[in-house]
Amino acid sequence: MRREWKAKPLVRDADSGLYDAGSLLDVAAAEFIASSQAERWVTFVAAESYQELQERISKTTEQELLLAIGTLLRAASLNGDAAGRIGIGRFSVLHDSGVDIGILRKRLFELVRCADPEHRGLPIHTATIATGHAALDDQDEANALIYMINRFRYLDSVDYATKSLSAVVGELASEAVRTVGAFRRAIAGAEFDIAFQPIIDVGTGDIHHYEALARFRTGHTSRGPCEHIAYAEENGLIAEFDLAMATKVVEWLARTPRDDKTCVAVNVSGVSVGCLSYLSGLDALLNTNAWARGRLM
Repeated sequence: MRREWKAKPLVRDADSGLYDAGSLLDVAAAEFIASSQAERWVTFVAAESYQELQERISKTTEQELLLAIGTLLRAASLNGDAAGRIGIGRFSVLHDSGVDIGILRKRLFELVRCADPEHRGLPIHTATIATGHAALDDQDEANALIYMINRFRYLDSVDYATKSLSAVVGELASEAVRTVGAFRRAIAGAEFDIAFQPIIDVGTGDIHHYEALARFRTGHTSRGPCEHIAYAEENGLIAEFDLAMATKVVEWLARTPRDDKTCVAVNVSGVSVGCLSYLSGLDALLNTNAWARGRLM
């Protein structure tokens, strides 16, 4: 199932003018899907020990610095507006092959050094990855990029004395390919089971209906069901999973007698509710299985 990325308000970081992490994810995913044949690069930027700099400068100076950084990164990005502030001292830029990352890194260092009252500046680390991984289609590549940006966003401080940012991002890229691919295969192969939680009518004490709960058999075995769902929501896979879940419940109901009154409720993510491909897929599922209406909640 191919997800349509619906237009929605994009949010910018108030200080830098760059997109916030969530909006950059939307911009990047839409770009991947809209321009599937284009060559694109993603550069991750980290200012080492940025919080120490924050202690040396005023809030006004920091705002001026972030605005200058934002202007520089936006100018280097695709269409002049595909860069984001991912976290404290962390940024990400989607760009083409014409960007000289070495020069960009030097300009960022000079901006920081000029803002620093001690004129020391901070080491600026960058890591660039090319898109077009052979193991992934455009949709999965977008999902892999979402996964990487989310991981980079919450990544603990890197010990740059022992590991470069390029090495860290390289590990994230490999992890993203494995993780997204495994989860997609789990969805496509319906490699999960359904547990039925009875929901009791408090008035009568009778079972009113059952709630369908997913239990994954393979893939991220260290994650619980809630973590699987959160992962799918964060990485653009939830609409596919929600439709696969509804399909599996309908298939289970189809094996029960037609006069059976058992009703099953299927949870739906708010993300899926706004996804056209999920809505059209669910409509097709119900039209094909009209008998399930009234039994699928």
